[in-house]
Amino acid sequence: MSERLTAKQIKQDIREDEVQSFLITAIERFQDNPILYIGVVVGILALGVGITVVAAIMDSRAEAGQESLATAMRYFEAPVVEADAKPDDETEPSFATEEDRLAKVESALSGVSGSAADIAELYEARLALDAGDTEKARKIWQGFLGSNKNNALGIAVQLNLIELDRAEGKNREVADRLQQQLDGTAKTLPEDVILFQLAKTRQALGEAEDAKDLYQRILDDYPTSPYAADARLETTSG
Repeated sequence: MSERLTAKQIKQDIREDEVQSFLITAIERFQDNPILYIGVVVGILALGVGITVVAAIMDSRAEAGQESLATAMRYFEAPVVEADAKPDDETEPSFATEEDRLAKVESALSGVSGSAADIAELYEARLALDAGDTEKARKIWQGFLGSNKNNALGIAVQLNLIELDRAEGKNREVADRLQQQLDGTAKTLPEDVILFQLAKTRQALGEAEDAKDLYQRILDDYPTSPYAADARLETTSG
């Protein structure tokens, strides 16, 4: 299975009952080879809930809090329908309104305990972001990084914060931080990820030539990176 598998391909090619096993394997192997498996992590970030499920399974298999987290997951993914809502369905719930769905998610999250509570916080951040409360989301993500900076979920959260900063027009600050990581020895992101994020930020700042140099560096130093295809497009366009 390709490390450049996209979220869409995952949904299409992997049966629902295999997803958890796939993600668990990817994250466990990520610890040994982050450069190779960052493609898997980035690809499944779009699944959102899926990656948090894996962490809960890995860290909280024996905890009662996992059941509450699993329930919150189901509610989080449940559709809002115009008729025949089934909020109490144990396998495929649905809701008449978005407010009803969110209320059930928050209620389930309140029952999460133990180490699964760290994962529940990521749901809280997503709910805050959906509600437009970016400061609350930022605070949760920053708190999460206190003990999770160097694992797969920590990388996902760092990317979330980078995207949030860029969305808020903080491109110069983002570029400076990424450049410091690139130049330093204590990196909290794989180097090809830093290069790609820095290139995107340089582009947003209008520094096209610097961005192209960074994309070329990905091709030169990390030809098998999951970012290589995008980098190649950027170096050959315009």
